[in-house]
Amino acid sequence: MNPRRLVLAGLWRNYRPVLTGFMAVLITGVIVGDIIASRVTDPAPGMWMFFTTAFRYWLGIVGCVTVAVHLRQFVASGITRRDFLAGAALIGVMGAVFYAVVVPLGHGIEYALHGGTGFSASIALREFALTLISCMAAFVTGAAATSGFYRYGTRGGLIFLIPALLPAAVAEILFTLDGDGQLMVRFIPYPVAILVSLAVTALVGRLTRQELHEVAIRRSALG
Repeated sequence: MNPRRLVLAGLWRNYRPVLTGFMAVLITGVIVGDIIASRVTDPAPGMWMFFTTAFRYWLGIVGCVTVAVHLRQFVASGITRRDFLAGAALIGVMGAVFYAVVVPLGHGIEYALHGGTGFSASIALREFALTLISCMAAFVTGAAATSGFYRYGTRGGLIFLIPALLPAAVAEILFTLDGDGQLMVRFIPYPVAILVSLAVTALVGRLTRQELHEVAIRRSALG
């Protein structure tokens, strides 16, 4: 099997049970939140979009763990750093695409259950795009933050933590929820915001690749 597919399969095997549990907890939380909201407010606000912001944070944690734990394991098994990074990037993109599909799908279902009529294809497309970009930014931030510590130790890692946080910070600043739970862009026009976020994520992703390309394998991400 192709080494990158081996990495992808190995990471998927590790994260699939966690993903299943995370989705179960999330859906349960939304259902409970909707029931409580329907008892105290009329009309009840949808809780789906407020809960699903957790997606990006979960992918950020995946990015951290992938570098801190799995890099050493795969390199010790004969996988090159380049193939590991490519496979890890694939798992991040797959996770981002999955969540980007789930968010508008769940939002549409919630609208239908509440009898709402304001959900449309344009809203779904916007939610897909902004969720995809935010999730990729979170994954890259998690991987980049851990990579700095892995490559340079505690002191150097603290310095590189600043650029590592930029993708998630930019997405957090530009993409937010309005009072009705709709994803929106603020401060700059929609196309510009997307380009800025993608550019920052790509630059930090490239920095992460350079940090790990020939890094010495450590027992701990902190050196």
